[in-house]
Amino acid sequence: MPSGWANRSLLDPATAAHRVHSFARGVEGLGSLVLTRTFATEFDRLARRTGPLCVGIDPSSSLLNVWDLPDDAEGARTFGLRVVDAASETVAVVKPQAAYFERFGWSGFRAMQDVCSAAQAAGLLVILDAKRGDIGDTSGAYAQGYLGPAPAAFPIDALTAVPYLGVTALRPMFDAARASGRVVFVVVRSSNAEGFLIQTATSESGRSVEGEVMVELARFNASDSEEVGAAGAVFAANTARPPPAPLDEMKGLFLVPGLGHQGGTVDQVAQVFADCPRRVIPSVSRGVLVRGPDVKALRAAIARQAGELRAALSW
Repeated sequence: MPSGWANRSLLDPATAAHRVHSFARGVEGLGSLVLTRTFATEFDRLARRTGPLCVGIDPSSSLLNVWDLPDDAEGARTFGLRVVDAASETVAVVKPQAAYFERFGWSGFRAMQDVCSAAQAAGLLVILDAKRGDIGDTSGAYAQGYLGPAPAAFPIDALTAVPYLGVTALRPMFDAARASGRVVFVVVRSSNAEGFLIQTATSESGRSVEGEVMVELARFNASDSEEVGAAGAVFAANTARPPPAPLDEMKGLFLVPGLGHQGGTVDQVAQVFADCPRRVIPSVSRGVLVRGPDVKALRAAIARQAGELRAALSW
């Protein structure tokens, strides 16, 4: 089995797209798999150097126009590669938004694959923001395509998912992520106001929907031998609403959208996650992407935001 992390910085994007990517390292011929590195441990290593910031890769029509790029798959690919260039050595994580690539059909999928490969080759962790979610065999198919076992269709390190067909329906994705050292970030609290109606609805147990999702994620992670489990949460910090449960009890990572353009602040992130600051991956997209297309200016904007978060979360 390939060692994955040991050689990823040596891979050019074209090669990386066709290589088996895994955090796991095992011994051939043995039935068990021993994980030596996981998303969580690699995030911790990278964030010690750069801070925890995640930069979104969102080639929307409006941003492609701002960058004077064509609104097509090649424009999205060029956009993504420039963001990777600016983010390399500046942050730990990038987050391509799948929808902005998928809108171009098969050529968009290919562009997204190239961008993900380039990001991994540059030493960045890649969270694909695709918000997948289904039941049974379909959930298993998503797991195979995005999370392994090898070869997965896309070279990524984590995937976002939605829980509204049931958190346990995502079990094939959780299991695949655990086996390969990846993470599934499940939407618990989104950054858009219209999501609050569903997420704050009360279940028969008396807990809110977001609280129920947190309980299920904590239950899965409790069975994980790793210090940080494979079930993470998307949990926005651009609202004053208190968390539905103690966040440090989930034993997982938090992907935190809503910074900048959606009104979230660095101080809000630090306050909400005061009990688990080293498990937080704050994400910013448009707030820095408008500084492109000049890579130097974009890198400077990313570095400023990264520095603020590094200080606020004590990295």
